[in-house]
Amino acid sequence: MEEIRYFEDISFIDFPKKKAINKVFFLIGFFILLVSWFLLSEIINNKTFLPSPFAVVKVLVSYIITGKIFPHLWDSLLRIFVGFSLASLVAVGIGLLMSLSKIFNDICEPFIELFRPIPPYCYISVTLLWFGMGFTGKIFIIYIATFFPVLLNTILGVKEIDGKLLEAAQTLGAKKNFIVRKVILPSSLPSIMTGLRLGFGTAWLSLVAAEMVGASSGLGFLISDAREFVETDVVIMGMIIIGLIGYAFSVVFDKLSHLAFQHRRKLQN
Repeated sequence: MEEIRYFEDISFIDFPKKKAINKVFFLIGFFILLVSWFLLSEIINNKTFLPSPFAVVKVLVSYIITGKIFPHLWDSLLRIFVGFSLASLVAVGIGLLMSLSKIFNDICEPFIELFRPIPPYCYISVTLLWFGMGFTGKIFIIYIATFFPVLLNTILGVKEIDGKLLEAAQTLGAKKNFIVRKVILPSSLPSIMTGLRLGFGTAWLSLVAAEMVGASSGLGFLISDAREFVETDVVIMGMIIIGLIGYAFSVVFDKLSHLAFQHRRKLQN
C-alpha cells in the first residue's frame, strides 16, 4: 500500500527545481512591481503624492550614511525582541499547563475568552494613559499581540499529539516531567512555531501602530513624523523597511518550522 504523504511532509527542499523556479518568479514579480511603481510615478509626476523608486533609494542611502535610520531601527527591534520573547515564554508555559491540567484550564479560560477577541490596537489608548510614551507601554502592546496566538497554538499542538507516543512513554515508566520535556513539548513544537509566527506578525504591526500614535522614536514614529512634514519619500522608505524586516523574520520562522516538522517526524517514526 502506498504511503500517505501529509502536507507537512511536502517541502520545496524536496523539489530543488521547483524551488529554483519559484525564486525566478519571485524576482520577476519584484521587477514588475518596481517597473509599475516607476511608470506610475512618472505618469502622476508629483513627488509629494508618489515619489519614484530612485527618490526613495536616494533618501534611504542618505539616512544610512548619516546614521539617522539606526536609532529608530534599534528602538523598534529592541522593543519587539523584549516584548515578543517575554510573551512567548509565558504563553507557551501557560498553554502547556492549561493542556495538562483541567482545573488550571477552567480557571484561565474565562480570562482568555474575555480578552482574546479584543484587538491589540484597542489597548494603545489605555496604554498611553497607564504608561505614557515610554518603553513599558510598547512592551505591553507587543505582549498582548503575541500572547494569544502563541497560547492558542500551544494548546492546539498538545491536543494534536498522537496518544500512542504518550502511552509508549508511560508504559516505559517515564515520569511526567520527562514526558513533558521529551514528548509533549517536541511533538507540539510545529504548532507552537505557527503560533510564534502569527504572534510576531501581529506584534510587529501593533508596535508600528503604537509608535505612530505615542512614541518619540522607532520606525512607526519615523513614518508619522515624516508625514507631518509631507516627506512622502521618507514615509515610503519607512514602510519598505518595515516590510523587509517582517519578511526576513517570516523566512526565519519558515526555516524553524521546517526543522520542527522534521523533529516531530523523527519522534513519530
